[in-house]
Amino acid sequence: METNQLLDIAFKINEVINYYWNFYIFVYAIIMGWLFTADIQWEFVKRAAVSVGFLLFAGINGTALHKHYELLTFTFQELNAKTELGSSVFMQSFITTKGVGTTGVIIIHTAMDIAMLSLIWFYTRKKKIKKTMPSPFIPF
Repeated sequence: METNQLLDIAFKINEVINYYWNFYIFVYAIIMGWLFTADIQWEFVKRAAVSVGFLLFAGINGTALHKHYELLTFTFQELNAKTELGSSVFMQSFITTKGVGTTGVIIIHTAMDIAMLSLIWFYTRKKKIKKTMPSPFIPF
């Protein structure tokens, strides 16, 4: 494969990785907003259902991210083998830039997943008091 084809592949893989991270953060933010705006205590079944759904989503997303980081690593290895040592500064810096990598995906994703599950199980467990405005018709 030619160097320009490998560069094109690396950029496309990077776009997919960015899409997966953006989608994960978007869903994460929606669930956090739902949790923080809920004004009642969640029952066990609701917490369990949301946890299972989130774990399925996070597992699929994390696996896809891990696989694409592996593909990016293989592409960089191939580019490194085709690139001469004294080649352009761009090629050398591009090849050494790997983002968070496969280990980083596992660490970051797992930490965020644990934080979300903690919110689901502990934040929604406590009894919340609904804030209401006093009625103008009821005298104090």
